[in-house]
Amino acid sequence: MVKQKPIKTVKDLIKEGKENGFLTQGDILGVYPKPENHLGELDELYGKLLKLRIDVFETTSKDDEKE
Repeated sequence: MVKQKPIKTVKDLIKEGKENGFLTQGDILGVYPKPENHLGELDELYGKLLKLRIDVFETTSKDDEKE
């Protein structure tokens, strides 16, 4: 199993999204653990992701398997 390094910045999020074609809510929460404090930034991020056609899912089958 390949261990991914944690996503820490918006730049990392976008890179990961481009590579995989999607992100999860968990990925985004890793950068913004208290999203209610970053509504403007999140709105901008979701706009960028939409423009880049990067989907955002609540979870993936890999996440489900971990639980």
